Amino acid sequence: MQTTETILSPAKLNFGLQVLEPLPNGYHRINSVFIPLMFGDQIELHLETAADLSITIAMHPDWDIAVEHNLVFRAAQAFARATGLTFHLHARVEKRIPPGSGLGGGSSNAAMVLRWLNQRLGSPLSETELLTLACQLGSDVPFFLQVQPETLAVVGGTGEELQWYSWDVPYEFLLVIPPIHVSTRAAYAALARRRSYAQQPRDFFHLLRGYWDCGSKLRSQIVNDFETVVFEQFPVLRSIKEQLLEHSLMLYAGLSGTGATVFGCTLDPECAEAVAQRFGQPYRVIRTRQLAEQRAYV
Repeated sequence: MQTTETILSPAKLNFGLQVLEPLPNGYHRINSVFIPLMFGDQIELHLETAADLSITIAMHPDWDIAVEHNLVFRAAQAFARATGLTFHLHARVEKRIPPGSGLGGGSSNAAMVLRWLNQRLGSPLSETELLTLACQLGSDVPFFLQVQPETLAVVGGTGEELQWYSWDVPYEFLLVIPPIHVSTRAAYAALARRRSYAQQPRDFFHLLRGYWDCGSKLRSQIVNDFETVVFEQFPVLRSIKEQLLEHSLMLYAGLSGTGATVFGCTLDPECAEAVAQRFGQPYRVIRTRQLAEQRAYV
């Protein structure tokens, strides 16, 4: 058997992100809403059944990611180890989501490859077993493994606690990505030094549902705890947020994850286009919407 397919590996946005007190094992609990996007990486996968195991990856651009750290490679390797199956897999990743951008690119790649391999090789792993592998690969991987169009997830625990809700508000998202890499590890360390943890989780989903078209409420109630420490290190990110909010029809702007992406959302396509025109080089500017089509995921 051999097959070749091209799939979308969607990005996500954090609509609000709180970091709670660390657990005894050092990991942090979070409180966030993840929204999957139509924007993402493109992965071409070529699979052949074989008597031995071979996994090769081509990344364009390669972003200087060593193969052993590449989440596509690690996901395929983990799948082979868990199932005992052997195969030849070649993955060509058109890397549109920059590493360190807070959009979950690597985690999405891992989840899409896990799901695709399981489907194409006869579903040897149950959903529970797939989810176990996803949790081992990274805290955001479980979200992408279960992602569906026109939904969002309230995310708790260390990323493994997911509550899914239907969501079809027609937000236009504007992603502004400067040529900056924000280290997630360093951002968490900066919060730890300040002991700057949320004491009480906010109900971001019900705030979104209740005030989806009320910019003043969204801006005052939806918070990202990392903005304080990341904006201090990278003042340009604060400037981007301020520029996004200068337009009266931009309902909300904020950091996604630990950055470096700053995003704005509006219900007005003309607003999104007008604001996009304000950002030239060296910024990368992407207009996108929530993931809304079945064809966009495996």
